[in-house]
Amino acid sequence: MMALGHASITTKGVTSAWTALIEKFDNEVAALLYAKPDELAFIDNRIVDAIMAFRNGEVIIHPGGGGEYGHIELPNSKSERTEPQQQNKTKAQSSLFDF
Repeated sequence: MMALGHASITTKGVTSAWTALIEKFDNEVAALLYAKPDELAFIDNRIVDAIMAFRNGEVIIHPGGGGEYGHIELPNSKSERTEPQQQNKTKAQSSLFDF
């Protein structure tokens, strides 16, 4: 959704991209964690870049709280950037025990 610049997960563009990924890889985990970049070539490059940023731990997490929803930010996002000391970068988790 964010990679395509859509405001909702129910837009036609997001739904068609998600459906294409699920049809090819059977589930979201396989697409997000195990698909090789060249296997993702059929999908929009912005989505591939977002998946690779997720895998590399470059996604910035803005936690929610106090009545506000949390959100994530891609490293090349055009939105207002967070100060580097406030960035929470994710660590790649590939199993339940990687906490």
